[in-house]
Amino acid sequence: MISLTNTGCGLHRPHLDLIDHPVFQALPRSIQSIAQAHSRLMTIPAGEPLVETGFLSFVLAGVLGLFPHGDRICVATVVAGSVHGWDHALEPDADRPTAKALIDTTFCRCPPTAWSTASAATG
Repeated sequence: MISLTNTGCGLHRPHLDLIDHPVFQALPRSIQSIAQAHSRLMTIPAGEPLVETGFLSFVLAGVLGLFPHGDRICVATVVAGSVHGWDHALEPDADRPTAKALIDTTFCRCPPTAWSTASAATG
């Protein structure tokens, strides 16, 4: 019988941080600096929703699933290397699907206000 449970048998997952994310790495250094100062590293277990909405979530490991109207059917995924929440930043009051971790997921959360502050500072 094969088990998918991680028993810690010498498996080592490196420490992940916002600077490891490919989208973050593509941003101008001035914006990286401001965004990094306002970011927070988080991990949520499989099946748990993103409780705090309205943030950009840079997914470092794992997968988020998007569930419209609280349904049980996942209509899209946000995989490691992707960013969830651009829609919140662009249209804060719009109706949007609930994001839940499909597997244990590590992401770096950054408030959209950091992006507008960064844009104003560089613009």
